[in-house]
Amino acid sequence: IVMFVDIEQIRAHIRQGNLTVSPHALIEAKKDGISPKTAQLLEEVALYGEIIEDYPERHRCLIYHEVVIERFKIPVHIVLEYEFVDEPAIVTAYVPDNQWIVSRKRAKRKKGKRRK
Repeated sequence: IVMFVDIEQIRAHIRQGNLTVSPHALIEAKKDGISPKTAQLLEEVALYGEIIEDYPERHRCLIYHEVVIERFKIPVHIVLEYEFVDEPAIVTAYVPDNQWIVSRKRAKRKKGKRRK
């Protein structure tokens, strides 16, 4: 993947406390069982996760990381918006479903099949 984002610059701002976690991200994460301390766990993903897709035209990237909840490792994806590098924002978060292979790659669609 060619990266257009300087993730280390963004992470430096996150470490300084400059991260917004949208209400949508918190709600979706909690629906998928990412709680308690949801915002703290999502920040961990932003700080230590791997960028698996970059959407430079939207100033966003998809980050993967496993968090530990009650001794279980849970794969988590977040979409991080970096239009304002000094004020990054997590706009959504979720536990990846079966469209992802090993939680890092989007599964290829079979010909003739459309997503619903």
